[in-house]
Amino acid sequence: MKQLLLIVCLLSVSALSIGQTATSAANGNWLSPATWQGGVVPTPGYDVIINHNVTLGISWAYTSGSITINNGGSLSESVSDLGILITSQGSFVNNGTLNFSKMALDNCQPSSNTGIMQGLDSLYIDVDFINSGIINTLNLLTAASFNNNGRILGTNLLNTGSLSNADTIDVYNFYNNSITDNMGKIYFYYHTNAGTLNNFGTLIGSYDMHNKGDFMNYSGSDVFVAIDFSNIDTTNHDAYFYNESSVTVAGNFTNIDTLDGSSPGTFCIGQSSYNSGVMQGVFDFCDATPPVTPPYIDLNSGTIGAGITWCNTPCNVNIENLNESILFSIYPNPSESFFIENPFNETVLFSVYCTDGRLVKKYNILPSSNIIINDIAPGMYLYTFKGSKNFNGKIVKL
Repeated sequence: MKQLLLIVCLLSVSALSIGQTATSAANGNWLSPATWQGGVVPTPGYDVIINHNVTLGISWAYTSGSITINNGGSLSESVSDLGILITSQGSFVNNGTLNFSKMALDNCQPSSNTGIMQGLDSLYIDVDFINSGIINTLNLLTAASFNNNGRILGTNLLNTGSLSNADTIDVYNFYNNSITDNMGKIYFYYHTNAGTLNNFGTLIGSYDMHNKGDFMNYSGSDVFVAIDFSNIDTTNHDAYFYNESSVTVAGNFTNIDTLDGSSPGTFCIGQSSYNSGVMQGVFDFCDATPPVTPPYIDLNSGTIGAGITWCNTPCNVNIENLNESILFSIYPNPSESFFIENPFNETVLFSVYCTDGRLVKKYNILPSSNIIINDIAPGMYLYTFKGSKNFNGKIVKL
């Protein structure tokens, strides 16, 4: 995440605002007059409208003016490791495709994405931002109001602002240091909550989840952790986990601070359980390998309230038996470009067919990776996804 903090140092500062509009006329380099209507090359401060495939070979800084990429248009770096900084009175709207190594929206005007932002090593957003498209970045830092109504794919997501997720986030490391409201699905390998997380949807962790802040798992929501869960703030010991729905941990469970809940909240633990804190409220706790005498926790040196029940709810800790439809996804559909995720630990074959059965394209997707498909003609197609798990369906290319 350090690259996010250094991004401003990597970007060049350019000319002052001159308050004009420039619209692309053809595919080409940003610095070529032939790319723009009227032959005038826009500099920072222009309101730039991109309807074609435009490339840029330098880093760009906007303190005023705007960059708008329309549907069918794109803005791409022509050499690697370039960046775009938009701040102050500048703004950014992407309805097409952005391909850049770095981008920072720092205290600028409200901005949005309904298209595809990809190839990003780091993305820093300290501005009110709405994402209804696809963002694929190694590192994402959100520091203001970020509303996700689309898809976020990446390695590291650090939230220090107000993050609201209504669709899908799929990252390796998810750090919440402020406020996150989840109404959709969040997939992660490792998750640490040091702020406030309100879960109204689904969280699926392939490895560990650690809560040292306030975690509220509300009615109708689900949390699945494939390895270990811990609820502890080692500094102030005020970690608080509240559950009124379903929490499943296939590995080990540790509570050293406060675990609370209300009916019909349930905890299902696959391996060892340990409590040296407080378990209070009214919920059902089930260790799949319990001791023979109450309390049915492997090791307890803390306080357990009278409202806790033991294994009244059947406990299924087999994470692999989760509905596989939530693991495989192809989106958006219909679209001009499709993201296809392979969440499995194997290379799979993705094939596209005409509706009459003729093979159009086939792609090998590496384990736990994703690809973009945009090299087929508009129309309706059938697809197959083949590995140890098989799926099929239809896509519509616009």
